Amino acid sequence: MTNYPYYIAVRYNAGILIKIEFGVKNGRKFKTLFDCAEAVKRYQTRFPITDEQQILILEYSDQYESKIIEICQGDMWTSVAVPIKLM
Repeated sequence: MTNYPYYIAVRYNAGILIKIEFGVKNGRKFKTLFDCAEAVKRYQTRFPITDEQQILILEYSDQYESKIIEICQGDMWTSVAVPIKLM
């Protein structure tokens, strides 16, 4: 049973969202936005190439309902004021 909401980080590459795995086969789910953001920051320090890529943090509120919460590229972090619902 999955507990909602949870957060995941994805790379945005040519219009495709690719999960960041963080060493786990199917990607990692985080209970809080803060935990997910900290994992992204650690990921960026380990892999400097990610400074050129956009990383999105998604909040899942139900099985097929997610919203973009944060967008980051390098040191620039942008919080989405009105979350965008992905269908």
